[in-house]
Amino acid sequence: MKFFFITLILPLTLLSPVLSAASSPASPSNKGFYMGVGLGAATLKTGMKVDSLDGVTSDKVKRTLNATAPSFHGFLGYEKTIKDIYVVGVEGHYFYANERTDSTMNLRSAGWGGFETNHRIKASHSYGLNISFGRQFDRITPYLKLGGLCSNFEVSASSPDAGKNIEGSQKIKKFGFASGVGARYAISSRLDFFGETQSIFYPSFKSKNFDGDAGEQHFVTVDPWFFMFLMGLRWKF
Repeated sequence: MKFFFITLILPLTLLSPVLSAASSPASPSNKGFYMGVGLGAATLKTGMKVDSLDGVTSDKVKRTLNATAPSFHGFLGYEKTIKDIYVVGVEGHYFYANERTDSTMNLRSAGWGGFETNHRIKASHSYGLNISFGRQFDRITPYLKLGGLCSNFEVSASSPDAGKNIEGSQKIKKFGFASGVGARYAISSRLDFFGETQSIFYPSFKSKNFDGDAGEQHFVTVDPWFFMFLMGLRWKF
């Protein structure tokens, strides 16, 4: 967190003499509608455990998998200034990061013996709503965010071993709790530069994958969460 604020505030401090020459008020107003875009990186972390496959057991190890990918954010919001100091707002946003985590686990069965099963967890499109709380200091406004995010996950399983024929996938929408911290700098009365981090936690869920021949259910418990860092611009109407 300390590194985040240093990398965010230091460039703005160095640019301050140049930007202050712009024809804009000393303390830009943070009120009204706004829209913006952000680019960054998102890390998907997933805990995963195979629960059952018609009596077949796994190694019972809950794996923690990581995957980082570029991310894109688009958002639209409205905010209001209270006593010309405090800023509160509400924001709807879209988030995209094409991420996937992969793992190979060993399954065992009295009839089949030991065999490997590959699992993949993918996340792509997400939609959310946040409430923000900020404190204006001249051109710089640090803020906190709280809200939720609905994300699309796909869990798939397959076995490379001949004769096992475990093959299937399931798409699931899950709602998670989001929290974040960031700061923005008023380049002009309408244009802001911002940087922020967010964490999104989802409740654990089970995915069912099916054997191609007999239709056996293959349960996988998934425990995902996102960590994101992004920077971008927003335009006030």
